[in-house]
Amino acid sequence: MLYKLLYKFSVFTSKPSCRGVVLAAIAFSTLGLVGSDPVSAQPPTATASESEPSVVEQTGSEKTGSEKSKTADSQKKPNAQQDTAPKNNAKKAAEAKHIQWKPIEGSWVVCQFGGDGLVEIKGNSAKLAYGDPLTGIRWEGDVIRENYEVALEAQRVEGYDFFCGLTFPVGEANVSLILGGWGGGIMGISSIDGEDASQNPTTQFLNFDNDKWYRVRVRVTDKAIQCWLDDKKMIDQERQGHEFGIRAEMDQCEPFGVAAFQCDAELRNMRVRRLTPADFAETKQPEATDREEKDSK
Repeated sequence: MLYKLLYKFSVFTSKPSCRGVVLAAIAFSTLGLVGSDPVSAQPPTATASESEPSVVEQTGSEKTGSEKSKTADSQKKPNAQQDTAPKNNAKKAAEAKHIQWKPIEGSWVVCQFGGDGLVEIKGNSAKLAYGDPLTGIRWEGDVIRENYEVALEAQRVEGYDFFCGLTFPVGEANVSLILGGWGGGIMGISSIDGEDASQNPTTQFLNFDNDKWYRVRVRVTDKAIQCWLDDKKMIDQERQGHEFGIRAEMDQCEPFGVAAFQCDAELRNMRVRRLTPADFAETKQPEATDREEKDSK
């Protein structure tokens, strides 16, 4: 069979007219262009490893470690700013509130009770020596009568009675906050509806130590008189429906002053400020006083 095919092929190629066709077929077959599948005849495509780098931004799992780190950092920055913003705002508010305080200095005079002890005034500080019975100072500068706060620190050096009788305005009236009165253990406001600090709703019984500084703060609004001792609210007295005044013995301190009864006392850091809208909002939601907490128990 093979011999017959070879014989026919030799006869076919011996003809001049067919020899060119055969040679052309051989050439095309060698180049792979004859008898090939149409799909495989297409130009080969580059593999993923041979292709040029992509210029499309990588996303998701395709991002490199450094790019992920940058993305994470960019996402953290806004959150960090948001976290610190409230703290910064609170700090600025506290600083603004602190700046509003003004020292009470320059216009103090010595009261003339009769039997007064020696008085030493330096800036917004003072020393009141033992009096018989009272020693005190009075402010002769401008006085705020509504919507303000006054603060100071006071201590009893020697003696047994009140070391801080702070007289201050409440509208057109004046009252006195007493610390350590009636033998050393009473705190309260004199007077409310004719009753002094020993027998009205503000009366509290406390121990006051000698040679210890106490922080005192008083707030007067059109609604209430509020008093703090060492940053703890002790008195929250409504104004509506009540009459206010002072005991006659304290008239030398009107409208604003401080006196001590039969003791050596020291005062420092006396200051005042007008209230802000934020303070009024705070006053609308009063805290429970120390006395109210004890009564509830």
